Amino acid sequence: MIFLDFFRKEKSKEEIERLKMEKTIVNGYTNISRVLINYGYKTDFSIDSLSEIDRFIQENSIKGYAKADGLLAEQTAEKLYTLGAYVGEVIRRKHGGKWIIELFEETKMDINIRLNNGHVFCPHNLVMKKLWNSEAYSIYDAASELNK
Repeated sequence: MIFLDFFRKEKSKEEIERLKMEKTIVNGYTNISRVLINYGYKTDFSIDSLSEIDRFIQENSIKGYAKADGLLAEQTAEKLYTLGAYVGEVIRRKHGGKWIIELFEETKMDINIRLNNGHVFCPHNLVMKKLWNSEAYSIYDAASELNK
């Protein structure tokens, strides 16, 4: 047993939290894609599917708030988080890159993506910009600009 313990690397609390968050991100974008497909949105992880995310947010919100009778009305924060995870994963797959999860303090973290071209962005910010400016802002257009 001592021999095996030598090779087993203890994970820090920070690394354990980072791994949990990575799993949450994967579960989030997988689940929201399935749910949106069931509601008629084409969420196939293609870059074109980001226009479906634009459409979903526009149809289910008004002036920065979830419509009372819309699909964002309940568990709004969780749904917006998983939409951000989906947007990030689509862009990461298209342009290459990796998720960056930085933990600081006890309960705070930054979740970003670093593209292969070095550009770093927060996909959740793209979702929030769409929510607050649903008519004027496009996640699809913003994603197209990221690799330039």
